[in-house]
Amino acid sequence: MTYRQAIIIILKKGDLFLFARRPGLSEWNFPTGGQEQGETITDTFYREIAEELGLKRDGVSSLRISCVIHRYDWEEKHKVRTGHDGQEQHIVIAELIGNIDLSAQDELEEVKFVKGSELLRTIAHEDLRQTVRKMVAQGELEGVE
Repeated sequence: MTYRQAIIIILKKGDLFLFARRPGLSEWNFPTGGQEQGETITDTFYREIAEELGLKRDGVSSLRISCVIHRYDWEEKHKVRTGHDGQEQHIVIAELIGNIDLSAQDELEEVKFVKGSELLRTIAHEDLRQTVRKMVAQGELEGVE
């Protein structure tokens, strides 16, 4: 099986977590992005926060990569279209210290901050909620209830 390599971006600001909504969708999710050929996970993170959130490298701190990987399979029609069976997402966690500017991009319509007590209820997909629960159990994500 082949999986498209990608990342999930978890940005924290104190006890708040950043969520994003794509145009035309009602679901709130963590920002994500695909890993390009030859890119490291860290390179992908910095490129994606610049492209989607208008953040520079100094707009985040305390960068760490989770040992938990979120993997899921795509529907058959998407498998055929992409040539991949699904997506494997590395999770990058960082503290947000800069300001978000969505004006130069068209991938995200809106962002919001959610308290850790609301995090699991905000995540749109059960498989990702399970991944976040695993991160919490392993001590990789604090402030989530």
